[in-house]
Amino acid sequence: MAQMTGNDAIQAFTGSESARQNLGIYVLAVMHSETAVRINSDAAKAAGADRYIRPMCIPRGASAVQGAAIVEKALLSYPERNHEDFYVITRRALVSAWPCASE
Repeated sequence: MAQMTGNDAIQAFTGSESARQNLGIYVLAVMHSETAVRINSDAAKAAGADRYIRPMCIPRGASAVQGAAIVEKALLSYPERNHEDFYVITRRALVSAWPCASE
């Protein structure tokens, strides 16, 4: 299966309430995967890796609806990036909106 791009996501996740709910489900999965990302990122950083995945610090009580709104805004605000992998776009948007204090 080919990876989904931002352009694919715009077509799949906009236009109806049902589509927005599906975007929320996707973003929620990315938010929940953050624990594994943080463990791997911390280990890479501690090992002196030059590149590691920046963790996000999701605010207590943040919802999938809020996350979806952040990602949707990124898709519409930076159309020149919509050829990129949708997971990368999603993480970039969430890390930008919810950075960790130590980063």
